Amino acid sequence: MDKEVEFLIEGEYVSLIKRTRVKTILMEDFAKAMQSKGWDTGLLPYGCRMCGRTPTGTFTWYMVERPPLVTETRIRNDRAYTVSLGFTQFWLGFGADSSMPSIKRVTTTRTPVRKEGDMLYCLPWPNVYADGRICTGEVKTEGNTPAESCEDFVRSFFGTTCNNDLTVAWPAALGGAGAGLAGGLTEWERRTRINPLFGLTKELDYRPLMPLGRMVADTFREGINVSL
Repeated sequence: MDKEVEFLIEGEYVSLIKRTRVKTILMEDFAKAMQSKGWDTGLLPYGCRMCGRTPTGTFTWYMVERPPLVTETRIRNDRAYTVSLGFTQFWLGFGADSSMPSIKRVTTTRTPVRKEGDMLYCLPWPNVYADGRICTGEVKTEGNTPAESCEDFVRSFFGTTCNNDLTVAWPAALGGAGAGLAGGLTEWERRTRINPLFGLTKELDYRPLMPLGRMVADTFREGINVSL
C-alpha cells in the first residue's frame, strides 16, 4: 500500500503525517457508490470539508473552505477594493429537491479548520451580519445540483458588488465600528499592499464567533426547522 506524507501545521508546531492509501477506484465507480448512498450527482462541491444530512433526507448542508487569497470587491456606487483574506468557510444548506441554498453563512480563520473546538471568527464584510449570516445581494447561483450551486455561490461571493446599506463592525485594525464601509475597506487595502498575507496575521483582530462544533450543531438544527 502506498504511503503519502504531508505536513500538519498547528500553531508553532509542524508534524510529519503519514497516510496510507487503502484503495483506489475509478471516479465513475465512486460516483455510483455515492449516488447509492443518496448523494446528488456532481459529488461534493470543490473545497468541501464537511457535509451532513438529516435522517429523513429533507435537508443537506455543506461546509466549503476557501484558501487564503487576495481578492477584489466592490461596494455599490463606489470603487473596487483589493484586500487580503484568510481561510474562509461557507456554510450552505439545502432543502429537499432544492438547488438553491436556504441557509447561507460565512466565517473566517487564520488556519484551516480541523477540530470541533477550533474557533470560527466573524468575517468583517459588507454583506455579512454579525452572526455570520449572508445577505446575498447580487450573488447569483446557476447550479443544477446543491454541489454545483455551492461552487457557484463561493465563486461569485467576493466578486459580486456588495450592498452599501449594512453596517460593518470593523476590527480595530481596520478603523473600528466608526470607520464606515469605505473607511474600513480603504484601510484593509492599504494594509494588504504592505503585506499580501495581512488576512492571516494576528494584526487583523477578527471577532470570535463560535467553535466549529457549535456551528455544525446550529446549522443542522436550523436546517431541520427550515425543512419542516
